[in-house]
Amino acid sequence: RSITYSELLQRIDRVAEAFYQFGVHKGNIVSVLMPTTPESICILYALNKIGATPNFIDPRMDPERILSAVAGVRSELFVTIDLAYHKVQAIRDRLNVKRIVVSSASYSLPIPLKLIWKIKNRQKIAYSDVVLSWERFLAEAKGDPVPVAPFVEDSVAAIVYTGGTTGTPKGVMLRQFGIINSGLS
Repeated sequence: RSITYSELLQRIDRVAEAFYQFGVHKGNIVSVLMPTTPESICILYALNKIGATPNFIDPRMDPERILSAVAGVRSELFVTIDLAYHKVQAIRDRLNVKRIVVSSASYSLPIPLKLIWKIKNRQKIAYSDVVLSWERFLAEAKGDPVPVAPFVEDSVAAIVYTGGTTGTPKGVMLRQFGIINSGLS
């Protein structure tokens, strides 16, 4: 499925508004347990737009390493893909986050594939005021403009983790300038 740049920018703005409504501001870190999906791309740019930083955690990590990655940055908001929610559920009481947002792996699929996905992959997630669906999270975006953080090339654009082949995975801070340069290459 393809989208236009205009649609991508609209999605990024809506995600930024939702984060802002949930209290994410400049300098905050949001932990994200997702593979590369359209939603994770929107999360990266939305958080950078408001001056916050995504802490991207590989969903293949075991629950204890996920817990360590979240604790190391003191996230208050956690976003995960539904396929990895069972790992989050195993450590939920120790995460120390205010809210968990769960995105479906099917969210950006075309409608026929989305229906097939939902039939084959029924996820049992107990949604509440603490555990929110991606749709409910986005519903918080009311169309209000979000304060845009100025571009600072040395600021942290994202945190990603090494594979841990020589020990415990380490968080690597990617700079704004590096993200911009890699997109232009």
